[in-house]
Amino acid sequence: MRIEGQSRRLELHGEYDLQRQAEVRALFGELRDEPAIELDLRDVPYVDSSFLNELVVLHNRLPESKITLQHASSQLRHIFEIVGFQSIFQIPADK
Repeated sequence: MRIEGQSRRLELHGEYDLQRQAEVRALFGELRDEPAIELDLRDVPYVDSSFLNELVVLHNRLPESKITLQHASSQLRHIFEIVGFQSIFQIPADK
């Protein structure tokens, strides 16, 4: 986790499924009321519903923080779109 100004940036790596839920919960639990949080997903090829749930928990716990799901693959962006995450997270399209 890196602090850049008043924002936090987390670089995530690997697949996130039920086996890593406790790890994700602990990592997200370290985040406090930051004006901006960026989750860098460039090295995340797969997530399951447990990861999606932890994102919702993070959003609900920090509703005033702007949370960006950065560098998500087209497959992840598609999943985020299906579950409606574009209404609660920033999900920029990579160029």
